[in-house]
Amino acid sequence: MDRDNFKETFINQYKEEVHGIWLESEHNGRFDHMLFNQKLEKVWKFAQMDGLTEYDFECLVEESLPDHLEFQSVAFPWKKAA
Repeated sequence: MDRDNFKETFINQYKEEVHGIWLESEHNGRFDHMLFNQKLEKVWKFAQMDGLTEYDFECLVEESLPDHLEFQSVAFPWKKAA
């Protein structure tokens, strides 16, 4: 398997995981941003270890979320204030 296919496999795996987090974070039609962001931070740590860049991860998160969700509400770990 070449490097690009290997990376694409990770991206697809993380898309599924992020989508699952979204499903876990929605209750009675309301989206729990804090819960989503907490879980997303854990996924980012593993994605980073697998060699995904911030850009790759941000794109896969955006692609994994439904269109009606406000993407701006996602708190990416590298964008948090120190």
